[in-house]
Order: sequence, then C-alpha cells, then structure tokens
Amino acid sequence: MFTWIQGIFIIFIETLCCKLFFEAFSVRRKEIKEEIRGIAILLLVVALFCVSLILKDNYLIKQIVVILLEAATMFLLMKLDLKRALILATMFTGLLLAVDYVTLLVILNCFPDMTVINGSYPVQSVLLIGLDKAILFLVILIIKKKVGKKSSNLLSDTEWLYFLVFPFFTIGIIITMLLNIRDIRNSYTENLLLMIALGLLGMNFYIFYLIDGILQRENTIRENEIFKLQAHNQMEMYRTISENFDKQRKKTHEFKNQILCMDALLNNEDYEELRKYMGTIMGGLKGEKNHINTNHVIVNAILNTKYQEAVEKKIVFVLKFNDLSKLILSDEDIVIILSNLLNNAIEACEKCSNKKIIKLKFVIEENNIILSVKNTYEKEVKYKEGRILTTKEKNEHEHGIGIRNTIDAIEKYGGSYAIKYEDHQFLFSIMIPNE
Repeated sequence: MFTWIQGIFIIFIETLCCKLFFEAFSVRRKEIKEEIRGIAILLLVVALFCVSLILKDNYLIKQIVVILLEAATMFLLMKLDLKRALILATMFTGLLLAVDYVTLLVILNCFPDMTVINGSYPVQSVLLIGLDKAILFLVILIIKKKVGKKSSNLLSDTEWLYFLVFPFFTIGIIITMLLNIRDIRNSYTENLLLMIALGLLGMNFYIFYLIDGILQRENTIRENEIFKLQAHNQMEMYRTISENFDKQRKKTHEFKNQILCMDALLNNEDYEELRKYMGTIMGGLKGEKNHINTNHVIVNAILNTKYQEAVEKKIVFVLKFNDLSKLILSDEDIVIILSNLLNNAIEACEKCSNKKIIKLKFVIEENNIILSVKNTYEKEVKYKEGRILTTKEKNEHEHGIGIRNTIDAIEKYGGSYAIKYEDHQFLFSIMIPNE
C-alpha cells in the first residue's frame, strides 16, 4: 500500500512539473475551463501510474508510452500542434531523467552511507524522492523564467529570487532530514518529519500556482487596459480622419464654386477682379493646416493632428519623412507606436521652461522602417531593471502601459528599439524590417 501511495505521489509531482514545463513554451487554451483542466491532469496521473505498473519490466516501451500520453494531454490543454507537443514531452522526459541521475549521483558521492531508494528505510526513500522532485521543480522554475514570455515575466529578477528562496529552503530542510534520519529511532518522529517534508514540497507547488494565478489576473487587467488605450487612440485617429474627410468634401464643393466664379470673371474679361479673387484663394491655401503628406492616410492624420497640437503649445516640430505608402505596419500598430511616442514627446516638451523642440524622422530606407522621435526633456530619466520610470504623478500607470504597448508592437514585427537620454534630450529610435 505504501509503495502505491509513494508511486502516485511521485507521478503527481512529475505531472505538475510537466505541465509547468509545457507552459514555459506555450500558452493555455482559454476555451478549456479550469475544472476540465484539473480532471485531465488527474486522468493523466492515473494513466501514467497504470503504465508504470503494467510496463515496469520494459523500461523503453514504458518511456515511449509516457511521452505519448503527456504529449496527447498537453496537446489538448495547450495551444500547440501535436509535433511540438511530442518534442516538448521528449525534452521533459530527458530533463526528468537527467535530474534523477544527477541527484542520485551527487547523493551517493556526498553521502556514501546512504541507503539506495529501494532500501530498507521507507522514510529515507521518500525523503530522497522529495529532494529529487524539489530540485526538478526548481530547475523548471528557472527554465520558465528564462524562456517563458507570458505572465511569469511580470515578476522582476529580484522578485523571482525572493520566490526561489522557498524551493531552496525546502531542499535544505530535506537534506538536513536525510543527514539525521539514522539517529531517529522513534517511528512517530520519522512520520512527522516525512509529513513536514511532503508538506513543504506541496507548499512549493501551492505557492507557485497561487502567485501564477495572481499574475494571470494581473496580465488580464493589463491586457484590458492596453485594449482601452488602443481603442482610445484609434477613436481619436478615426475622428480626425472623419473630420479631415468632411473638410475635404467641403473644400471640393468650395473649389467647384470658386472655379465657376473664376470662369464667370474670365468670360466677363474682368481680369483685375479675377486677380484679386485668386489672391484671396491662394492666401487661404497657404494657411491650410493639413499640409503633411506621406502618401499614407493614417500617418498623415496622426502627423497633421500632432503637428497642430505642437504649434498651439508653442513647440517647434521638425519633421523628416519620405514616401510611406508601402508601410507593412497595420493601421492599429501605426496608431499605437506613433501616437504614444508623439504624445509622450509633446507632454515632455510642455514641461520644459526653455527650448521646446521635437524632431521626428519617419522614413523607409533600404527596406527598413526608421522611426525616431527626439525631444527636449529637462527632468532626469530614471531606469529600473531596463524599464523607464515615468515622472508622471497622476497617469503613471497609463504611461507605463503606453510604453510597454509600443514595445510590444515593435517586437511583433521583429523590430528593435533604442532609448537614449543625453544633454536634456530624450531619444526613442525604432528600426523595423519592412518585409
């Protein structure tokens, strides 16, 4: 009976580790409820236990069946194809065997008087297994942090180090128990130590999933806020485009009337009046606000809007652009990147007491999109763990989302960016392959 419980416990821990390993390389299927996910994991544990009993004398076939069962289950639970699921299941099996081998090798070399796992000390056997699985859990946590791109990366490196204290503490406690287990002759004390060790191991998984759940909710909140910010920026641009369209329609109507008027003056040979009338029209054209034309309607809308906003706030706006009609960026991503950068630049210049200058370069050169925004900025730019710390007091959270949202859009196209602050000038430079 004890052997069966021990076997189920081992397989359950390994299955949880397998799930964590897959989550480092893929994402969960959101359409599957958590209850169904839990049932699938339990069924996998039962299936793996049955396989270990039936094929205990045929190790190679057992490992193949285990890989197939893990791959099939994770294929149903995660967003990945069957081929990749098989590859990841094979990788996890290799990692599991490597950790088992290294852990056992280290224990036998460091503690040569230890009884092997299947020896005559069942408590020691379970402690050895607990130590092995705690190390496996720690290794997978490190892999998840280094490889994972989802909610786990919301924790900074320092926060992860704080979290990893608990697995290291568990490993230390189990090693201490193993060193002193021979001196304990009381079965009650042995069982108590065993329960403490298993409890600590279970708490590692509980704490991880507790933190992971919090991070998942935080990630959902962040995505909702990003969506709201995107929607706000897009609505502003669509409103501007709509206004420009209405203006253009009115101008077309005015031009027809002006042409008819000039035609009438020409037919009447009233050249002096015609000259005055044309002078009035030319003066109106010189005062035209929407004079930036990049051959891209969305870019035009943003640049003309932000240019007028800068002029009204007495900010010098210097632009350099070429034909942007072949931009591969989606309209939504153009709004995200360009609007966020110019909004931040204008807000920074507003706080400057002396020079207020924005320099924008937006060109396609050698099949690359080059976008840089440089603006004067009097306050010191602060960084923390590679992230910009905003000086805004009221909209700090929104500003951080805007910057992260911009970087996400850049990385979506395989682009790169650089941030530089020097001599009271802030530069955000972007290069994206236009292919």
